[in-house]
Amino acid sequence: LYGFEHDTPTLTTTTELESDGTYSFEDIDLPVGHIFFATVDYGGTRYASNMAVIEEGIEAIMLPIEVYDSTDDSSGLVVDRLHYFFELLEPETLRIVELYVISNPSNLTVVPDEDSQTTIAFELPEEASSLEILDSNIGERFVMTENGFADTFPIQPGEGENQVVFAYDLPYDGRLEFSRPVNLLTNAVVILIPEDGISVKGSDISDGGTRDVEGMPYHIYNGGGLLPGEEFSVIISGKGTLSFLGITGDDNTNLLLGIGIFGIVLVAAGVWFYLRSKTKPEDKDETLEAQTDVGLNGIDDSETAMDAILALDDLYKEGQLPEEAYLERRAELKLHLKQLIEREAQEK
Repeated sequence: LYGFEHDTPTLTTTTELESDGTYSFEDIDLPVGHIFFATVDYGGTRYASNMAVIEEGIEAIMLPIEVYDSTDDSSGLVVDRLHYFFELLEPETLRIVELYVISNPSNLTVVPDEDSQTTIAFELPEEASSLEILDSNIGERFVMTENGFADTFPIQPGEGENQVVFAYDLPYDGRLEFSRPVNLLTNAVVILIPEDGISVKGSDISDGGTRDVEGMPYHIYNGGGLLPGEEFSVIISGKGTLSFLGITGDDNTNLLLGIGIFGIVLVAAGVWFYLRSKTKPEDKDETLEAQTDVGLNGIDDSETAMDAILALDDLYKEGQLPEEAYLERRAELKLHLKQLIEREAQEK
């Protein structure tokens, strides 16, 4: 059981489950405004309850936790949306960003198999270089494989339960036949490129028009579904401007850190997705708001994660966030908070 006052941890305590699967904590102070949630380890996976905010007159709270049996068979996972972003990093270097929104439609948590100790593998093109993975490093959540890298995180049942974002560079001479295999059933593919940049053509994609993102025009292309073992192929050509989301010059050397995923509606694709450059505001309130708009970079301790959750709740209550984006981001932050708490406990 974890307790917080705003962003300050106030309680960490444990108990054993009863034989019927219930649990209880006795003699716990419940000050008004404090936040509590609970976690449980089951089948090699940690599951968490929702958060409860103590209101006036509350003397007890219920924190049910839903757990699942597990499997190491990942073949039933589904890629709801596969996003590609293409941009010139240098005249002879193309940066590709891939985002996978993965659902587990079964009633089993997919856990790492015994041989590889991984859940999902991601192949990389042979000439790929400068791999970057959002919110993680190789050797932490992800491990290198012979053909790319793989995820070691369990994937619980649910829609969009797992999201993986990574980027890499490819040599580019003005034309590239880009082909990527898919290992899981993929429902839709979305491509986003700057309007005045390179062009993308393919027999299996349709023009989704132009959308304005943070004052910059971006072109959208939509692709259909793919079966496991099929390939997504397009031809990339042209010499566009050397900028990404308004980032120019030396900032492009660490391009992935300039990508935040959250919010803006790509109407033609029918999904929520937001890209904005990473900022470093000095004011704390601005920092918290920025953390609700970008990825999890910079949210590297439990106090900061709790701050981000509270700021997100405030923005939603003020009507500044659509419900779908709010719920998706809140779930992501809760999972990240749980992982940070685990890491901090191990470090102690």
